[in-house]
Amino acid sequence: MRRRRRTRGGRSGKGVEEAEGRKDGRRRGAKKKAGEKKKKKKKKKKKKKKKKKKRKKKKKKKKKKKGRKKERKDGRENL
Repeated sequence: MRRRRRTRGGRSGKGVEEAEGRKDGRRRGAKKKAGEKKKKKKKKKKKKKKKKKKRKKKKKKKKKKKGRKKERKDGRENL
């Protein structure tokens, strides 16, 4: 049994068609030649964001109540 040689391009049998007027060997309607790989774009490295230092909140001093201790009628001490 004779083996049928198939052309490149699958069962259609057309093979790799070269466009008329194209001397660089690209397929019809193709940007690149058959089997040529697209160049991968280099990924840009993301800059790390600097963390802002948190400012410590100043603690408010409690005001001392002035005045002499006086006893209330109900027994509690000064306000």
